[in-house]
Amino acid sequence: MGNNALAVHHAGLEAEQRGYFIRSICSSTSEGLTEEVGIQLAEAAILMRSGDTDCLISGGEPVVRLGRRKTA
Repeated sequence: MGNNALAVHHAGLEAEQRGYFIRSICSSTSEGLTEEVGIQLAEAAILMRSGDTDCLISGGEPVVRLGRRKTA
């Protein structure tokens, strides 16, 4: 059996064995809305361009907001 944290951990180990410098992000609780999580991941990826990280591994529990569309 596994979970997000275990999957991210082992993916990171495999990436390091292949020579990548990794950054991993993992949450075991709700992270917030998918839009917010997407922005955070995009910012992390942008920061990677100027740093020593070349592999971003992420796992978590973003929240998808469901709602009804308003019709005119």
